[in-house]
Amino acid sequence: MKQFAEIISNLFPYWFIISMTLLFKNIVEIILIGALPFIVWVIYAKLKNQQWDIEDRAPRIVPLILLICYGFLIYPFIDHGYLTMIFFINLIIISTITVFWKISIHCYGSSTILILLAHKYYGDNTIFFIALVFNLLILISTMWARLYLNRHTKLQVGIGTLLGLIINIVLIGTIT
Repeated sequence: MKQFAEIISNLFPYWFIISMTLLFKNIVEIILIGALPFIVWVIYAKLKNQQWDIEDRAPRIVPLILLICYGFLIYPFIDHGYLTMIFFINLIIISTITVFWKISIHCYGSSTILILLAHKYYGDNTIFFIALVFNLLILISTMWARLYLNRHTKLQVGIGTLLGLIINIVLIGTIT
């Protein structure tokens, strides 16, 4: 069971990148917003002799700050649509919370993907239903895996999930 939980937990970055292909149409944005941030994170972890899944709160702060700097660097080269703004705002929110408290970034990110895909495909009943059910299963599986592996407390998983859902619903309502 532990191996299954590890697989689910480790699939998060890959699912995030795949989700970018469903959200963005431009390959440059998929690479710049989806793939490269995870590559930066993994390279940072390797240089620090850490796993990419940084368990302690404090060591997460530097790579999150690097990702914010990265966001400012790539901003001139990408579309400034609502999705880009939402991803950047979410990164700042996660980083700010992490300075003070450990939150489940996996659950926050899974919630964000769920809301954004549901919003994008709302008018198409079949795709909407498939996106909603599939991403809800991913979110629930991620929550279970993070708890089963003792990477987070119930509160960290719950707050990460709820904030990811609520903040992104509010962002979509105010930005779009």
